[in-house]
Amino acid sequence: MKRAVSILIQLLVILPGYGQYFHHIGIREGLSQLYVKSIYQDKHGRMWFGTNSGIDIYDGNSMYALDLTDCISQNVELLYNKSSADKIVGDEAGDVYFIVGGRFIQYRHATGKCRVCSDTPVSVVRSHDGAVYLWGREGLYAWNSYHDRLELINRITLDRVTDFVIGRDGTVWIATGHGLYRMDTLVTPPVLYAPLRSLNALYETSRGDLWIASDKQGIYRKTADGKLVNYNKSNSSDIGLSCDFVRDIVEDRAGNLWFGTFDGLYKYDLGQNRFSVFKRGNTLGSLANSSIYSLYSDDQGYIWIGTYYGG
Repeated sequence: MKRAVSILIQLLVILPGYGQYFHHIGIREGLSQLYVKSIYQDKHGRMWFGTNSGIDIYDGNSMYALDLTDCISQNVELLYNKSSADKIVGDEAGDVYFIVGGRFIQYRHATGKCRVCSDTPVSVVRSHDGAVYLWGREGLYAWNSYHDRLELINRITLDRVTDFVIGRDGTVWIATGHGLYRMDTLVTPPVLYAPLRSLNALYETSRGDLWIASDKQGIYRKTADGKLVNYNKSNSSDIGLSCDFVRDIVEDRAGNLWFGTFDGLYKYDLGQNRFSVFKRGNTLGSLANSSIYSLYSDDQGYIWIGTYYGG
């Protein structure tokens, strides 16, 4: 990528003396659709945006839609036309992976082509230490790039899995609609850690804390010593949090946590124990939409924000 780029499908820039400034990219700049569900930066610096109409790629100069017609069957293509492109990740070889219509799709950088890797229905894809893992109907899968196949590594029955994360110590945390589960390793059985409801996303910080987004109870923080702390509008309004529907989480280079919510972008300063909120405004540099769906911190330290029909 030849230059720093900006999206809101917004990009947050911190200007000395001016605070936060949001650059916007929408339909006029080439974005196919304004509902941005996922964001990813590949090894070549390009930004990938999963929308309700597929995937757009931004190379720093232009935006173009990824063509999937050569790699998916008529049945999956029908799903693609009706489905959004969910979580996007990459591997150590520079290939990119994502889910469309419940199918696991690989983009090979060497050929510039996509293909469906497996007919196994999957719902969540994650990368860890250069490897790609997925959650599907039968449990936890790993993508074997050497043998070019999806392998079931842990047969598990858990309903409504919305996210999972593999910690630096190898612990696997699983978010579901009815609780937070823990696995000591990739192949051990899951154990209910806490009966938390309606969980959306998980994020492990540089400090080793696990942050958990919920759509009914705000935010949970599991500290490195195992303590579970809840922040919601009932108990944290005095420190600036006023929305309990949280969709995504990311950490910036300064160690601040950013939360995408139904009603605003929240920044949490752990040292000050204080939330700041950013919402849609009419002035230059404001958010284009207050309903935040996806967050991503790129290699340059910029925060990218995908909104619900605001770009």
